[in-house]
Amino acid sequence: MKLFHIAYYVVLRNFRDRKTLMQMLLFPIILIFILGSALSNSFNFDNISKLNVAYLNEDADKGPLSSAFTEFLKNDVKELLEIKEAFSYEDGKQQVQEGKIEAFIYIDKDFTKNMLSGDDININVYNSVHSSFRASMVKNIVDSFVDGSNAYTAAARLGGQPQGFERYKNLESTPISAEITRPKSIDYYAVTMLIMAMMFGTMYGGQAVTEDKLRNTYIRLNTAPIKQTELVLGQILGTIVTLFMQALIIIGITKYIYKANWGNNMAFVLFVCFSVIVLAVSLGILVFKLMKTHNAANGLLTLLVNVFTFISGGYVPIDMLSENMERISVISPNYLAQQAIFNSIFSGSGAETQSFLIIIWVASAVMFALSVVAGRRVPRW
Repeated sequence: MKLFHIAYYVVLRNFRDRKTLMQMLLFPIILIFILGSALSNSFNFDNISKLNVAYLNEDADKGPLSSAFTEFLKNDVKELLEIKEAFSYEDGKQQVQEGKIEAFIYIDKDFTKNMLSGDDININVYNSVHSSFRASMVKNIVDSFVDGSNAYTAAARLGGQPQGFERYKNLESTPISAEITRPKSIDYYAVTMLIMAMMFGTMYGGQAVTEDKLRNTYIRLNTAPIKQTELVLGQILGTIVTLFMQALIIIGITKYIYKANWGNNMAFVLFVCFSVIVLAVSLGILVFKLMKTHNAANGLLTLLVNVFTFISGGYVPIDMLSENMERISVISPNYLAQQAIFNSIFSGSGAETQSFLIIIWVASAVMFALSVVAGRRVPRW
C-alpha cells in the first residue's frame, strides 16, 4: 500500500505542475493540427501507376506450376504489374535495395523438384524493409495465385484429378477510396506526435529518481519507515500512470475532435503506448543516473528524443527522406512503436509488429538493468 500511495502522490504532483503538463499535452496536440493541415496534400493520391517488379524463374525443370505462374504474371495481371526480367538473384535484390523496383519475385531452381517430392515450395517476394503500400500490393497479387494453386493441389490429392488451370477474367477496374488502407495526414501525425510525447516522458522518468535529491528531501525519506525499493518503484509507477493518462487525453482529442483514425483495436494501441512509456521511463532513469548534472541529463534526453522523432519520420514521412535516412530509421524506438500502431490500424504484418514490441521490451529491460548498476554511483547534483 505504501508503494501505491507514493505512486498516487507522484501522479498528483505531476498534474499540478501545470507548466510541464501543458508542454506535454498542448505541444503535441498543436503540432498534430499544424502538420496534419499543412501536409495534407502529401498524403493524397488520385491513381496508382503500374508496379515495377523484377522477376526471375530459375526452376530447373520448368514444371507446370512455375510455368503457370509466369503466364499469370505476363497475362492475368499485366494491368497492374510492369514485369522485367532480373539477370540474377543478386541483381533482383540489388534493384530493390536501390529503390529501382517495388519488389523482386523469385522462384528457386528446386521449385518443381520439391513440389514432386512433397516438400514445401515457395514463391519468394523481396521488398523494402519498410513494407511500403505499393510493395504490399505485389505480395497480395502473388498470394492470390498461391491461394488458387493450393486449391488445385488439394483437389488433386483428394482424387479430384483437375485437368488443368482455367483462367477467368477476374480483374475489374473500379475506383475505390484508399483512405482505409493509407493514413491521412491527420492520422499519421496523430500517431507520430503521440509517440514523441510519450518519449519525452524520459524527463519524468529521470526526475522520478532524482527529484528527492534536488529538493533535499532524500535524507528525511531515508529515515522514514519505508524501504528504498518501495520508494523507487512507487515513483516509477506514478510516472508511468501519469504518462499513460496523458496518452489517453491525446488519443481522445485526436479521435473525437480531429477525427483521426485509430483503427478498431484500441486495446492494442494502448498496449503499444504503455510499452513506449516503459521504454521512455527506463531510458530517462539510465541517462539521469549516468550524467553528472541535472541540466546535462535534460539536454541529452531532449536531443535524443528529437533525433529519434526525426529519423523515424515523425516530422516528415520516411518515404520523403533519403535512402540513407530510411536505413537508420529502424534504430529509433519511435519508428518501432509507430509501425506497430500503423500495422494495427491498417492491417499490416503481425509478425513484424510482434518483433517490434519484443525489441522495445528487451531494450527496456536492458536499460533498467543498467540503471541498477549505474545507481551504485552517487550523482553529484
